[in-house]
Order: sequence, then structure tokens, then C-alpha cells
Amino acid sequence: MKIGITGATGFVGSHLVRHLSSQGHNIVAYGRSKPAENLLKFADFRLWDITRPILERCEADIFIHCAGFVDTWGRYRDMYDLNVMGTKRALEFAEGAEHFIYMSTASVYNPWYGKHLATEDSLYPEKYANNYGATKAQAERMVKDFSNKYRKVTILRPHVIYGPGDRHIVPRILKFAERGKEFVIGDGTNEFSITHVGNICYAVSLLLAAKLEMFRIFNVTDDKTLTVNELLKRLCLAFDLHPRVYNVPYLAAYGIAVLFETQNRIFSHKKTPLFTRDIVRQFSQESTLSIEKIKRDLHYDPPYDFNNGIQDIKLWVDSIGGRKEYISNPNEKVWQGKLFTY
Repeated sequence: MKIGITGATGFVGSHLVRHLSSQGHNIVAYGRSKPAENLLKFADFRLWDITRPILERCEADIFIHCAGFVDTWGRYRDMYDLNVMGTKRALEFAEGAEHFIYMSTASVYNPWYGKHLATEDSLYPEKYANNYGATKAQAERMVKDFSNKYRKVTILRPHVIYGPGDRHIVPRILKFAERGKEFVIGDGTNEFSITHVGNICYAVSLLLAAKLEMFRIFNVTDDKTLTVNELLKRLCLAFDLHPRVYNVPYLAAYGIAVLFETQNRIFSHKKTPLFTRDIVRQFSQESTLSIEKIKRDLHYDPPYDFNNGIQDIKLWVDSIGGRKEYISNPNEKVWQGKLFTY
């Protein structure tokens, strides 16, 4: 099949390009930045800023939309342009495709309370804690509105995606650990779902083979949850880091996050602060998703977990020059070093 993939120069998109190419599909990769030489070994590449119309005609059988503003810190206008209007452009462009797959996020669930095995039929909250969740929810509604124009439309909701090429979670944890300190909000026993990027690739392959019609939403995560304590301990050990762990009460952590954010705004830093209120909320409460629906409908049996995920991350980080090189600029590394294909 011919498959179009946006966000091919990003984390999830790069893995889908390699995964689906290895299965014999003809891949057309879209990205708004110049492609790495390695990408061109797996796909034809088209330069496309998804906030603008594209003039060429889409001839893909399957279209997977991964591009977007993937951060909880940023201006509403920037996120709206990429996550909402960019999705609208992708939906209009891919209208001739048989199946449209939208890579969403668990951030569309209610952010104000802990999530215990949240299901896909949960209602959208009236208000979101950040612009990322708000704009991704708007994009989901738009995808649903367009669903009558496609034979199949699927929304995938992963949570805390990790693996080789991760640009957010792992480098942030390692940056704190490099300084000899890790901060745990509360006692660190709260559980949360995580998603190995290989399990996303696996879920997409199941979708392509399935006979499902119409519009569907699936949570996609690893089979097992982790506590914050387990995540920090196992990741730091893999990189031979032994930071001192400080347990910080929720209110104190929230206040520290406000200081980090204020400093960032005063000095006009465009990068996400190392510590934000969203991080405090996310890592201080239970945040687990139910994957019973995808198991039932697609026979989803995730092959990857945190154990092999850590091993692969370590191998990949070593292949791009080591921990310090990774932490210094994680955004430019997804097509460098050892290229994992799940």
C-alpha cells in the first residue's frame, strides 16, 4: 500500500516510516524541515508546512497524521495553527485516502483529576490545564466531523511515549539526574501508563490489517503501568546515574514550578522550562488508561515494555555520542545513530 505520513522528521513519525517501509509499503513522508539523509533510504520525502495548503494531490491509500506541536508549554496561537489548522489541512489533503489515522494523545482526558483506567468514551472536560490538551481535543472533534469523507477513520491516544529518539520525557529526567538531583512529587507511588513507540507501530500494523469500518478511537499503551519511583530508578540505573531523590509535597512543587515558569517568561526563553505546573499535575496523580477496547477489537498484545525500551534507549544514546550529547539537543537526533525498526 501507499502510505502518507506527516511528522516524518519527528519522534513517532520517524519510527512509523521505518516500521511500515520494512513491511514493504511505499511511504511518502512529509515534514516541514529538511530531511535527514537516512530518512531518504526509507521514503520519498515532501517538504510541507502543515499550516499551509499543499498543491500536490494525495494519492495515498492510508494517511497517518503525526505532525503537530508536541509540548505542553507554548502559545495558544502556535498550538492552534499546528494542532488544529494543521489537522484540517491534512484531512482536506488526504480526502481521497481509504483510511485516515490521527495520532492524538491522552492529554485530551480530564487533566484536573487523576485518571484510573480512563476509557475512550470519557467526555471532554469543559476546560483544559494547558493549550496542548485543548488544541488536541479540538483536532479530535474535527477528525470526527470529517469521518464521513473516509471509509475508515481512527484516532490513537498514547500516553507518555518513550523509546529511541524521545525528545521530551527521557532527556528531561536525565538532565535533572546529571545535576545529582531528582525531585519526586509526593511519595512517588502513583501509577501511570506509558507507551513504547514500538507498540504504536504495532498498533498501526494491526489497524491496517483489520476489517473495521467507520470511526474508532483507541487508547494505546504498554501492558504494564509504572510508578514514578520505578521509572526514575530504572532509567537512572541504565545510565549509571545515582542522583539524590527529594520527595517534595504537591503544593511546594507547584510553587517551584510557578517560579520556573515566571523566570522563563521574564527572560523570554522559547524552550520549555525544566519544571512546569503541568509536569507537577501529571506526575503527582494516577494517570492510567484502559486498553481493553484495542485488545478486544484488534487483538492488541503489546510486544514492547519498559525493560527492552530502556535497553534500546541506552544503545541509541550511545550511538549518537552519549548521554551529554543527547541531553544537549534531543530535537535533532531522531534520524541519527542506530536506527531501530520495530
